[in-house]
Amino acid sequence: MNYKYFQLNNECYLVIGKKRATIHNLLKREIIWLDEEQTKLALMFENGEKVDCNNSFIESLCQAGWGFSSEKKYYIDKIRTKNLFTQNMFYKERPIIYSCTLHLTNECNLNCNKCGNIYCPSCIKYEDNSLPQIDQLKVLITELKDYGLHEVVLAGGEVALYQQLEELIEYCVGNKLRVTVNTNGLIKVKADGKIQIILNIFSHEQLELVQKNYKETDNVFVILHDMKKETEFLNPTWRAVEKDTSLPEMKTATMRKLGVLEFNTTKFWNTCLCNRIHIMNNLDVVTCLGKTELIGNLKSDSLSSIVLKLYENQWKDTKAADDNNGCSLCEFRYSCTPCILTKKKEPCNLV
Repeated sequence: MNYKYFQLNNECYLVIGKKRATIHNLLKREIIWLDEEQTKLALMFENGEKVDCNNSFIESLCQAGWGFSSEKKYYIDKIRTKNLFTQNMFYKERPIIYSCTLHLTNECNLNCNKCGNIYCPSCIKYEDNSLPQIDQLKVLITELKDYGLHEVVLAGGEVALYQQLEELIEYCVGNKLRVTVNTNGLIKVKADGKIQIILNIFSHEQLELVQKNYKETDNVFVILHDMKKETEFLNPTWRAVEKDTSLPEMKTATMRKLGVLEFNTTKFWNTCLCNRIHIMNNLDVVTCLGKTELIGNLKSDSLSSIVLKLYENQWKDTKAADDNNGCSLCEFRYSCTPCILTKKKEPCNLV
């Protein structure tokens, strides 16, 4: 027996679950999943108790350079991106809206069979069919700039069917905003290098038409929904990603291996929602396009009150704070990929 103090390095974080635990190495972007016996041992050394450093688990951590043993106990200041003292200040910094998604219309010229059944959709049909007035949108964008707005995402339905789309794009570009147009590509949106086009592709036939419409356009990002091995046929200047429209399975193999910034951000904020606002065609503000929970309406509620609700109730809605689905008891709560807002079809077998 060789009882000493064992401590993880400052880049290594222990995350305790209901029965098991994980250790994240934020500099190496690696993760270790502990069994129940290793978890008990990890709890002991994290609580400042001496442990047998001849134990194979402790030896493996030392050999990997994830920690060290010593006769004395040292204070280890963990690597973090946020000054903890600022969390207790009386004065709080103003919330920042970095990105705004504007859902402009429910009208669509594709009407694919996946409509309404896509996990994390980028186009939906909302319950209200009213169209936003261009003057209302311009005023709204001006107000959002006071919150640090940097990017506007234009979506639908099919956004190209919104008659004043070009005027809205010109207004956003004139205000030094990055503009992304989310379209199915069947109607060509004028792109002169000042905006980014995101093409949502659902079939081979659609892909052929889209390639003709945008063959001269370089700043294009393609999302291939449930389509495999199609990237080799695309314009070589385009970026593309294959996306499964169904709810992702929760497997240890798909868990994210986090760096310093991602880990510390995920601990405190919902990284999908933080600093973002989603505004529908009738000026409803919703959680996101995938979960249209009503936050407020900009016709009746002030922007400041809605931003405060987003900040307090949505942006801080993390897996670590979620008791309903058991996520807060899971050792993978910071690295799990499926969205916390999606209702699970089956209980997660990792918890």
